[in-house]
Amino acid sequence: MDRLKIREEVLGSAVEDYCCLWEIVWGLRPLLRDSSEDDLRDVAESEIRELLKNGQLALYRRGGVSDNVIPLLASEIEAALAQQTNWQPP
Repeated sequence: MDRLKIREEVLGSAVEDYCCLWEIVWGLRPLLRDSSEDDLRDVAESEIRELLKNGQLALYRRGGVSDNVIPLLASEIEAALAQQTNWQPP
């Protein structure tokens, strides 16, 4: 597994616009073709955690009718990453 390519994919997803957690998993599929969905999620989550720890990434949620984005507080991040529906496409 090429960690640099994985990091580039995760950061590339985040740079373009706001993206959902499931979109990061989808972006990793071509890099990790033989991986299960659970494995892809684990890799994505691990990389997200590392980038969060290093201050290179932030998580947001949509709020209200106007779809404003609101930064997650540090105390909300664990729950957001643990929430299964955040990893599933709509």
